Amino acid sequence: MFFFRKRFWKRVGFGFLFLVGVFIVAYVGLSLWANRLSARLEKLRSAGEPTCIVELAPPPVPGEENGAAYMAKIGPEIEAFAKDHGRFFKTPLGESYVEKDDKGEQPSAEEIAAIRTILDRYPTIEPALQEAVDCTSYASQLDYSLDYQPFLQTLLNKAQNVRACARMLDWKSRVLLAEENVEGAVQAGLLVMQLSRLQEQEPALVNGLVAVALRYNAISIINRALRSGPIGDESRISLGIELAKYDELDWFVRTMKSERALNLSAAIDLFPHFPVTWQGTILQADMIDFYNNYLPLAAKPMYLSSKEFSALEHESYSTPISNSLIQLLFPAIESGHEAANRDLALIRCLRVLNALQAYKEAHGVEATNLSDLDLPDSATIDPFDGKPLKLKWTDEGWIIYSAYKDGVDDGGVFDEEQDVGLGPMGLLP
Repeated sequence: MFFFRKRFWKRVGFGFLFLVGVFIVAYVGLSLWANRLSARLEKLRSAGEPTCIVELAPPPVPGEENGAAYMAKIGPEIEAFAKDHGRFFKTPLGESYVEKDDKGEQPSAEEIAAIRTILDRYPTIEPALQEAVDCTSYASQLDYSLDYQPFLQTLLNKAQNVRACARMLDWKSRVLLAEENVEGAVQAGLLVMQLSRLQEQEPALVNGLVAVALRYNAISIINRALRSGPIGDESRISLGIELAKYDELDWFVRTMKSERALNLSAAIDLFPHFPVTWQGTILQADMIDFYNNYLPLAAKPMYLSSKEFSALEHESYSTPISNSLIQLLFPAIESGHEAANRDLALIRCLRVLNALQAYKEAHGVEATNLSDLDLPDSATIDPFDGKPLKLKWTDEGWIIYSAYKDGVDDGGVFDEEQDVGLGPMGLLP
């Protein structure tokens, strides 16, 4: 019979040896990958950079010195305010308020009174926020022992509270402006700006985007206040000093390093069981390659990094799975990269507005160009095209703007986001 033929068993023997050979080659190859990955992870750790969720945990800080502890203490009150805030917009007064705001009109006395009533229910939130930003340290109180998916969910949940704080301070600024307290409104905006610095210290891109959103709120509040009336020299100087703290993209690099750690943990969670655990190892090594190429770009303004970033999108990695999964990262990273640069552009626009008003107060006439202002040249550069920010005088006041994503100066056209900046009616677009 066929099974008793010598040729059959010879073939079986060769097949077995072939499989053993394949196994040995695969084992050696995967061992080399594992050793390579271990060495690269250790290199990151030795540089003080996190490589997984557990390593994102900050050193403990005593509660009285930790801004995060003050934020956590008022968590229930913030949540209660958020509910009141949402209910307001379902009332006729809330609908009217939104309609006026969309048109750039001031809220009515009745609307302001309703907002003040809600704010008066929460007198302890703002002082606690001030204590948080005044703390010498900020150590996030997230549970860093969680796996990827539950940890990501806690990030999303926690971000809602700080957004509610910004909404509260926006309301506070509107009440103060109704009382003709322009300096108080500026201070409310500055407190939102300072909260964004705390938010930067929470891990991952999702929190970086929340920090950008907070600064967007802060810039809107301060822009509205500055165009409502004069402020004192001391307040104007303090505003300039605070805004100068945000004139780099270092914070975004730190955010993306924490995002790398989160994604390295996710790579292992995607392939937790034998025999595909090797794919997680390879994906981690490929992700390290990707971030090594991307992080230098994250520190650069858009006009210096956009071409390299586009080229990075077409890089190839070790396996089709790595290629596909790293490609999935690009939309979020691109969105974050653009948002960080828009954030930088708007902060510089606000610094220019503050300096333009200081020039008018000092000289009695409007400035003619950016070179008249007491600002470093670097603080007036548009991060999207590398040229000076654009100025346009109107009967209502200055428009200061960036060429934005396409890098083309469209003359201050904001309808379809050709340009972005600050105008008399608020942030544009």
